[in-house]
Amino acid sequence: MRINQTNEPIGLDALLAIDRLPVLRNSRSYMVSSYNRDLWNRDDIPVYLEKNEKEGTIAEIEGPGCIYRLWSGGDPGARFKFYFDGADEASVCLRFSGQSGEPEPQKKGILPLTSGIELEIGYPPMMETGVKTRPGLETGICYMPMPFERSCRIAIEPAVERKYFQINYHRFPEGAPLKSFDPARTSQEELQQIKSTVQMWYRAGEVLAPSSDRSDGTVGMKDGEEAILLDRRSTAGRINAIRIRLPESMRTEHILRSLILKAYWDGEDRASIDAPLGPFFCDAFGTPSKEKPIPLSQDMNANIPDEQERKRYTFGLPLEYKNFLLGYTRDKGYYTYFPMPFFSGAKIVLENETGYSLENISYEVEYDTQDEPESNVGRFHAFYHRENPTLGIEDPAALKVDFSGGENYVILKTRGRGHFVGSSFFMVQKRRLPQDVDSKGVGAICEGNEMIFVDDDPEQTQIGTGTEDYLNQNYWVHDHIYPFDGNRQGYRACYRMHISDCIPFSKKIAVTIEHGAGNAHFIDYSSVAYWYQEAKPWINSGGFGI
Repeated sequence: MRINQTNEPIGLDALLAIDRLPVLRNSRSYMVSSYNRDLWNRDDIPVYLEKNEKEGTIAEIEGPGCIYRLWSGGDPGARFKFYFDGADEASVCLRFSGQSGEPEPQKKGILPLTSGIELEIGYPPMMETGVKTRPGLETGICYMPMPFERSCRIAIEPAVERKYFQINYHRFPEGAPLKSFDPARTSQEELQQIKSTVQMWYRAGEVLAPSSDRSDGTVGMKDGEEAILLDRRSTAGRINAIRIRLPESMRTEHILRSLILKAYWDGEDRASIDAPLGPFFCDAFGTPSKEKPIPLSQDMNANIPDEQERKRYTFGLPLEYKNFLLGYTRDKGYYTYFPMPFFSGAKIVLENETGYSLENISYEVEYDTQDEPESNVGRFHAFYHRENPTLGIEDPAALKVDFSGGENYVILKTRGRGHFVGSSFFMVQKRRLPQDVDSKGVGAICEGNEMIFVDDDPEQTQIGTGTEDYLNQNYWVHDHIYPFDGNRQGYRACYRMHISDCIPFSKKIAVTIEHGAGNAHFIDYSSVAYWYQEAKPWINSGGFGI
């Protein structure tokens, strides 16, 4: 097999062409959000560049570019308006559905690849949207790519004082092959791309790309031994799928965190994938049972007053959880479909650090070989980090607003050229906050903001509005398994994929998140970062400076 598409995917291609996920990017990623510049845990404060009695402008963006994600919560009466290429009239006007002030029937439409949002201009009849969220939370999500050639102005109508939002977009070099988004003039080809994308989302767990070769078998290991799942030398190729199935009795937290998955590309002696098996597949805690329930965080008990609801979270870990890049199914076990190119060899192993002998671990690795290495692609990497516990705050006088990220939990720090495509992360509250700290409005452990720093460029710094918002939820995190984000057991096991909204870096990147608002909470925090990189990365999990 030979991958010929070496150009960066743009627009709908960035969602549909998963085979081009490894392609190195020339774009830059940005985010506009309502994070509070003055106080912790009050992140619904829009900053207007200008405003009048009708609307307020929150962003003026030079093209060419593409809006890839809109998340918003709060006031359902406010609209988001997108003006492309200097137009006087908005090409796209979005607001929450099911609220007062219904648009005229002939103008009402559903923008595809959204949830909880209505489009107030015409759109061709569409299918189910493919993104969902828990009802009643006044949350809107939009993953419909909206390219623009020359410029994009984003406004909120009316210019409300309080509104949660995050808007992620890319800017491309001059001459990028795109045309400005106009939902009223969507081509049949574009409609088919949208339908194909939605169909792919609904087939989560299925193989994304066929393969010509396979390595499979069943292995056992004594403590301290390793099992080789694949060893191809002196050849180029691409791994399309990895599946690993454990006996159900092995799905315990200890084994899942002590059985290590490693992958070595191109004869290197340092693993590019180096993570415990469970966390890599977003499963650090295993299967709960009535005999061994998984305890809830203390603040979670306080937030779930209903006993039946608490039981559902404690015992209700879904036996299956699937997105289209990784998950777990009953028949195939753990799977990942991240495309993983290699240039001159690939070796994948499992290392047993459990203290026990393990048997009956089955595996499948599907791959293709190539006559020549792929060009303009990065190699896949996964890095595990754990901090137990994070250093919280005992003295309310120590609470402060700090956007340097210096005290944040670190998901990834690396140097080089590549793009960040997501993470799985796990949070367990270790102890309650002191009352005089909690009384300052710090909130639950899911209130920490993500802070992402790219190439020493302040314009590319991305600061979010809360962990639950990063997970496309709102007003606390609820169990859900969706294409780009998921959460199981009350933010204990979470994932967020950055596919269309990946975050490119040309020199370095630091992906961090607060452990609760103002880094106040004491949390057992662990994570696996997923990214592509051009060459051997330099990774640092200690300290902050890179």
